[in-house]
Order: sequence, then structure tokens, then C-alpha cells
Amino acid sequence: MPFAGDSIRHVLTWSTKALPEAQREGDKKIRFFLRNADLYSYLPDQTRGPSTVLWDPAANGGLLPSDKRIPAPQRFAMRGRPSGFRIARQDGWVYADLHSVAALKTQACFTRDDRWTDATDWAVEAWYRVADKGTEPVYGLATSMRPNHGRWAMIYLSDDAVGLMTAHQHDYTVLHKLPMDTTDAFHWYRMVHEGEEGGSVSLAVDGKQIVRLPYGKLFARRGGRGLNIVFGPNAGHCEGRLHVAKFGYRLGGTERLLGPITKPASARRD
Repeated sequence: MPFAGDSIRHVLTWSTKALPEAQREGDKKIRFFLRNADLYSYLPDQTRGPSTVLWDPAANGGLLPSDKRIPAPQRFAMRGRPSGFRIARQDGWVYADLHSVAALKTQACFTRDDRWTDATDWAVEAWYRVADKGTEPVYGLATSMRPNHGRWAMIYLSDDAVGLMTAHQHDYTVLHKLPMDTTDAFHWYRMVHEGEEGGSVSLAVDGKQIVRLPYGKLFARRGGRGLNIVFGPNAGHCEGRLHVAKFGYRLGGTERLLGPITKPASARRD
């Protein structure tokens, strides 16, 4: 819509409610028409509707999160030697067996680039079973949510404890943890940020909230872009092994994604 005036924060709007379906994907060129005016800068609106990414090997035919047969908007990138990633089947379970081997100087995690800000509410959930806590004692098995410009939230995971942690560059800090046996079975982990920048970050395990902290306690990311979501043994040159039966996250909402652990039908019969 046309604009006349003097402003440093004016929001320009389209004359139509939305682009036609065929024009919504791909790069766009924007042309400004000025009359007796100066344009110093502009910034595209970064807001977006809620988006959900969900990986479930029992439902997708046993595909790893990085498999090319998974549509790109749902696919993750593999970081580490392919030998550290495999789909396992045991007692009715179908899961990713992620094994980082120190002798191979590698890691065994999945990453994904995505866009959000500290004003975005989000939720990340997983069904995990720790197989080997590894040789990196703090962040080796952490699940990471960090926007390009904003605060860094992580699920701390060891063989005998779980909690919330954050990081500033290479300084990893566990903010709160509780003792727990994470090796006995798959457990449902759910980390949530709600209330925008002034809100909170919380962690629940098997449906029970174990910690909630002010969002402002998280360190802000400084430098670097991408690798916004990370799960699996992520410490290079270190041991670590994690079983993942499901993983998912939602940006722009905190509705439940996975829900409580349900044993496979074959395991229930046993």
C-alpha cells in the first residue's frame, strides 16, 4: 500500500492479503517507486506461522533423519562418519543408534538450520535412551536449540542425570540438573520456551516438569550461524552413544508433539 510521511519504523503492507499459491516459493525481487523521497533501508518481515518438524522411524519405514527420501522441509543433516549412524530394531522398537567413536575422531549427531528469534515460542521433544554417556561430560549428548541471534537452550543428558544447560561460544554451563537413570528405558524429554523474550524455559521428563527457569538466564549466542537444532552425540573426537526413537520440534507454538512413551505392540505382547 502507498505510504507518505517520515518514519524509521513504518511497516509497509501489500494491497492483497497473500501471494498466489504458485508464487509463494523461491526468491523474490522487490522494486520501490519513490517520488520526492529517500529510502535508507528496509528489512523483510521475519515472522512466520507455526512450523513443525517430526522424525519417526517406526512410521517412515526406518529412514534416518538425513535420508534423501524424506522431504527437505523435514530432513536433517548428518554430521559424522556414516558408520556411526544406523537404524536398529529390537523388541519391537525402531530407533536410530547414534555412536560417536573417539578413535575415528568423529561425532554422530544430526543438525538442522531453521529461523526463529527470542520472541518465538517453541517446543522440542524426543524419545531417548542413553547407551553410553561418553567421554565428554557436559555437552556430549546435549540437545541444542539456538537461533542465529538469540539465547541458547540445551537439554543436559548423562547416564545418571538430566537437566537444562546453556552455552556461550565454548563455555557450557549446566543451570540445573536432577539425578535420573537415563539408560534403563526410552524416556520422553520435552523442553519448552514460552512467553517470548520475557518468558521461561522448562524441561519435563515423562510428562513431569523437573525445572523451569527465566528465559533470560540463558546465554546469548555470539557469532556463527546455522546448526540451530542439534541432537545426538555431538562432541568431536569423543565417545558417546544415544538411542533415538522419535524427535521433533515446533516453532511458533508449544503444543505437544510426541506425548508419553508407548511401547511397541510386539513388546507389549512379550
